[in-house]
Amino acid sequence: MYEFVDFIFRNKLNKDFEKQIKIERNALENSDQEIEVLDLGAGSKSANISKADKVSRIAKTAVSGKLKSLLLHNICAYFKPKYVLEMGTSLGISAAHLAQYASKVISLEGNPALASQAQKVFKNLGIKNINIVTGNFDETLQQCLKKNELPDMVYLDGNHTYEATMRYFNQLLSSKNDLDMLLIFDDIYWSKGMMQAWEEIKQHPEVTLSIDIYYFGLIFFKTNTVAPKHYILVPAKWKLWHIGFTPVKHG
Repeated sequence: MYEFVDFIFRNKLNKDFEKQIKIERNALENSDQEIEVLDLGAGSKSANISKADKVSRIAKTAVSGKLKSLLLHNICAYFKPKYVLEMGTSLGISAAHLAQYASKVISLEGNPALASQAQKVFKNLGIKNINIVTGNFDETLQQCLKKNELPDMVYLDGNHTYEATMRYFNQLLSSKNDLDMLLIFDDIYWSKGMMQAWEEIKQHPEVTLSIDIYYFGLIFFKTNTVAPKHYILVPAKWKLWHIGFTPVKHG
């Protein structure tokens, strides 16, 4: 555990990739382009309604920041999975970080317009081991899990509702067989529904280890942990009150 924690918080990006991804982020955040998107996730009131949105707004508000992307990159760098399944491509920044150490990445995206933008990012970065599958997660996830090859790492960053999160967890659980599949849940403190889902998931009898690093919740099924079973690893500079810590007044 110490080795893992030390690695994910200290490891750095490759200098060339760091420079390239910075250029792509800046280009997206300063883009004047508008695209038509279909909101299928997070329980949005505008779900299933097609609307125009600016690439710059999406890049600034709906794409993982530098620290979060670095942590995701480092988790992948530590385990070096052969096949990563990502649920929620968006503009492709997270997938680009995952692809640095994974043999291949399959990324599911509900919005064809976002998938198109992500493809441009991958092309600019020279990344060739990412394949985007467009469509509703309820259909595309099942299609991926029916294939002979199953992912050994899954990053769930799409529909941030309790119902959807539990549904996808149960789908993945029933498909994993003997595979040592690592599940990474994004934004486990995003809402009460996500917090409830995280609490239920980590208490599932087949879960042998859970690690909470605030941005992500990691779920393992095949580990021989001595104790404890659940870890919360949050640097002091982060918002501890989100996970139940409150300042203690003295005097």
